[in-house]
Amino acid sequence: MFVDQRGDLVSKDTGLYANDSPWLGELFMDEDGVSLLAIPREEIPRLSRLLTATGIRRLSEAISIEVEEMHGGFLNAELTSRLQQLVAYFARILYARIPAAFEDAMETGKLTALWELQVMEVPFVNLQVELGDIQRWSNTDAAMAN
Repeated sequence: MFVDQRGDLVSKDTGLYANDSPWLGELFMDEDGVSLLAIPREEIPRLSRLLTATGIRRLSEAISIEVEEMHGGFLNAELTSRLQQLVAYFARILYARIPAAFEDAMETGKLTALWELQVMEVPFVNLQVELGDIQRWSNTDAAMAN
């Protein structure tokens, strides 16, 4: 049994998550089917082995976030160019440090996707955030969209 954000004792099988992302936790704080482990966010890395052993997932790993809406905006060519230039350096470091991850990124097209990223400046971005079958909406000033 664990203590959740409401001070209730809950089992790990009742939708219990380690709240490693405060803004995500706020979205689901009042949801009856969601319990957030009552530990400070700063303690989560230290307790990672315990969380893994007990099967308690981090909230950020269990969440699905999709960009729902962007209005207006323009392509920032300078930032896009800088980002694309950095991908080559990132690829070199990845190849030198973890060759298998580099090969996987090449085979799955992940490195290609990085080279194709574009930086758009928009006034606002709406997000659809899902935790299982529970949906919430939020906005942000930065996001990645396919």
